[in-house]
Amino acid sequence: MKFSQFAVGQYVAFTRAFSSEDYEKFRAVSADNNPLHWDVDYAREAGFSQPILPLGLSISPFSAIAGKALPGIPSLILSSSWNAHSHVDYDQNLTWSARVSHILTEKRVLQLDLRVYDGERRLISGKMSVQARVEEWNIPDDIAAEFRVREPARVALVTGAEGAIGAACAARLESAGWQVLRHARRSNTAGIVADLATEAGREQLSHAVREHQPTLIVHAASAATKATLTTLIATNYLALHSLTAAALPHMLAMQSGRIINVGSVAQLKVSGSFTDYAAAKTLSDWYLNQVDLQHRSNGVETTTVLCDKTNSAFSEGQQALSGTAMEPEEVAEQLVALGLGEQPLHTRYTLSSEGLTRFTADEAPQTVSNNSIPTAKPEQVAASFSSAPLEELRTRLRTMFNQLLPDSVGKPDNLLRINTLSGWDSMTQIAIALEVEQQFGIALNGAAVAELISFDALLQAISNAKD
Repeated sequence: MKFSQFAVGQYVAFTRAFSSEDYEKFRAVSADNNPLHWDVDYAREAGFSQPILPLGLSISPFSAIAGKALPGIPSLILSSSWNAHSHVDYDQNLTWSARVSHILTEKRVLQLDLRVYDGERRLISGKMSVQARVEEWNIPDDIAAEFRVREPARVALVTGAEGAIGAACAARLESAGWQVLRHARRSNTAGIVADLATEAGREQLSHAVREHQPTLIVHAASAATKATLTTLIATNYLALHSLTAAALPHMLAMQSGRIINVGSVAQLKVSGSFTDYAAAKTLSDWYLNQVDLQHRSNGVETTTVLCDKTNSAFSEGQQALSGTAMEPEEVAEQLVALGLGEQPLHTRYTLSSEGLTRFTADEAPQTVSNNSIPTAKPEQVAASFSSAPLEELRTRLRTMFNQLLPDSVGKPDNLLRINTLSGWDSMTQIAIALEVEQQFGIALNGAAVAELISFDALLQAISNAKD
């Protein structure tokens, strides 16, 4: 194994539970005799139904992940931090996940994002910086399968793949080297034939999601706008809900996943034949937004894309759609770029022949009219990630310092220097550099890391890199 073989996105995840016997061993070593961890009556008086695990025992599997997998035998843990969002019970089957979020190649350091989940519920989150003491080493032949480093699966599910947009998305993903699960309601050419208007069809597709574990879902299926409200809700909302619930466990374990819901600007025309269609789409949009709010910090992002006029059966005769019609391949290009792109997703976009535009419900009255929607070219979307003003960068950097170095709280920026601030030493310097690179999207070489030994110097380096 060589350190150069590690890549951002690799992960280790497994499920286990801790017993009261495990705690007794932990207590013998740690001398942690807090009755909260073993006395039922005391735990109940403290507001818990039963004794709970010590945090130190709950996070102990991450030490094993560092020592056996990320990076493995030559590991040296440089720093770690934790947030306990909820308590951990005994005999509770949980998922421990560690993902490579950043690599400092010159120092042979991996920065890991750490999570403990009870199903979809995050119990613990944290970060760990681990250094490999050598460049190359041998992996033991008897290492357990749960400690094997895994790559995020290049598997995508496209619903409605018999339709123009769904078929184009599937073809584009396949040309990019992805394994695509094609769903259709009737077509025999699709891999999965299921009627999403029925509970059996939704369960059939959800089973495929659990089995193949896609990291990208494009929900392009929909009933016709004139279908019954029950059918529209089933295909747009219930199907999306089922697929997302089936996908979340493995997406959370990977700390990576994207779900794209394909809609139409026609749903903004809440009148006449569009009323039921808009209602069903609004349900799915609301649901995805809740998923995004809950799990974006865990690496799972969602978005809804409202498409304007397209050369497809759906757009035929739709007076609410206007402008130059897009080809399905044009729509697929933008959707797939969102699905595979590395920049964060926004919760909602509109898409027309002029390009992709960020969209929020608050903007609806201004951005959608009977004739057209204001649009932005793709480069305008990218421009939203441009550099921030110096004072904004200062505030963000100061927040980071206060979290990594509590002794910095309340002290002037010009007094924050290595070796003069408690806790800031050469080891912490690596952790600071990793955090700066990740939070501000810049790269620091080894020489720069060694020279950036004050708050002001780091701020100047970030500002220069952003200009």
